[in-house]
Amino acid sequence: MTRYENEVKIAGIVKSIEEEYELSAETYYRVTLEVPRLSENCDLLPFVMPSKIIQLNGIEEGMRLLVTGSVRTKNVTSEDGHHKKVYGFASMAQVLSQEEYEVIEDKNHVRIEGAICMPPTFRTTTSGRLIADLVVAQSRETGTARGQRKKIRSYYLPCIAWGNDAKLAQKLKVGDRIYLVGRFQSREYRRKADLLGDTHIAYEISILEYALSNEEKAVDTAAI
Repeated sequence: MTRYENEVKIAGIVKSIEEEYELSAETYYRVTLEVPRLSENCDLLPFVMPSKIIQLNGIEEGMRLLVTGSVRTKNVTSEDGHHKKVYGFASMAQVLSQEEYEVIEDKNHVRIEGAICMPPTFRTTTSGRLIADLVVAQSRETGTARGQRKKIRSYYLPCIAWGNDAKLAQKLKVGDRIYLVGRFQSREYRRKADLLGDTHIAYEISILEYALSNEEKAVDTAAI
């Protein structure tokens, strides 16, 4: 099986563009993409995108984009306390015509290589579906430019396995290396502490297929 570190390819429609932060004289924007599912629902997915990519492609709201990048996480503090921010980081973007957009069958494709860093949580939903919650640690090198020391940056990616894959995921141990193919998705939820019934949005990777490093199970690595 071909191994990948962290790659996401998303085709969607730009719903909003908002300034996120500045770093090293570069402005980064939060670009929200509306990405269709096989059902009639859509995911609204956040991507952090450098201004140079937006300017080079003339990206505006309403455009159809093919974005290539990675899924990342960041610990943030807000009025609600400490939580983990999950988002896509865009390294490339291409503006698509309506025809180019429509012929893409797999508009949401993720490939991750990483290690299990917490014991899996197995549960059954109210509708009877079997689910296993996993946290996959994935690392990359930063500071590889000339004159910079290499550093290791780690991301802790929330993932969900379903059905039989969820049953098998119960056997995974902390430290097991996993290779997975899935999709980046958004999910609404409510917390028991929310007296007004406010809804929140979680971002996670829904696993379609996965394998351990010592398995020969074939994983579909077809890309957009």
